[in-house]
Amino acid sequence: MELLLAKLNIDRKDFFVIYKENDTAEIADNVTDNVTDNVPDKRLRLVLNLLMMNDKIRIQEIANQLMVSNRTVRRDIEKLKALNKVSRIGNEKTGYWQVKE
Repeated sequence: MELLLAKLNIDRKDFFVIYKENDTAEIADNVTDNVTDNVPDKRLRLVLNLLMMNDKIRIQEIANQLMVSNRTVRRDIEKLKALNKVSRIGNEKTGYWQVKE
């Protein structure tokens, strides 16, 4: 599939559109770079917000709300722990999350 970019030129009397082919590989690289850079950061903030709103929330509940796997949430929480943003007090069943400011 070819991707065409349009450029609109407007003159006082008329206008015309110029279509230019674009390299789809370049676009795919840019999208991949942006997604891998931005999505985890945004998701980490969402996880942190959920933990702040409910310190007893379970990983499965976070996964359901964010529509990701339990494993992804566990990885995100490990990152937050490494950044000293959150810790778990007690065990998984009866413990709670402590969000550090």
